[in-house]
Amino acid sequence: MRFKFCGDLDCPDWVLAEIALLAKLTSIKMRLITDAVIKYLLTNNIDLEKIHKHVQDAKLSNEDIKAVVAALQFVLCSSVRHNADSSVLSDELQQLGLPKDNSLSLSRSYEKSKTALRNHFSSKSFQVNSPITISCQPRHVLLSDNQTITSDVSVSISYNDSYNLNENNFSFNISPDKSLALHNELSSVLEKMQKISETE
Repeated sequence: MRFKFCGDLDCPDWVLAEIALLAKLTSIKMRLITDAVIKYLLTNNIDLEKIHKHVQDAKLSNEDIKAVVAALQFVLCSSVRHNADSSVLSDELQQLGLPKDNSLSLSRSYEKSKTALRNHFSSKSFQVNSPITISCQPRHVLLSDNQTITSDVSVSISYNDSYNLNENNFSFNISPDKSLALHNELSSVLEKMQKISETE
């Protein structure tokens, strides 16, 4: 079957497998967890302890809870991406085997946050994480023959990973000629981007 919230494609098998876990929740717990996942999508912060409390009655394992969060995240993101109507989403989730009350609970939370999620995703589209620090240092390396000296530029970049909120570091070496060419190309791109911004 094809589903609107999946962009008129089949629902992924792994999501189908998690429907049984979602069906174990009450409609109230479904709303609370859905709201927690929506908050995570908007802020990158998730309170796993609170979610654990919500699912105590369902007796889900830690792995089950992670699967539930992942499935809800997929449903919400895919629904927003394909602009699925909340009533259509509710019907399609019921077709997948989710109880009616749970489907309604999820779709109502989706409807309330749909605009906020769309705006948030749009603001993040085609963007990369902003670097925290960038450092460049020239290096002179004496090769094994003790006579030949090579030069390059060591570049180190640190940035925040928006998925796990960890600081990551990325380093590479580049020859002086290539570093100069890269600088000139990036300067040219920046100039063109500024001109485009001025005309908008």
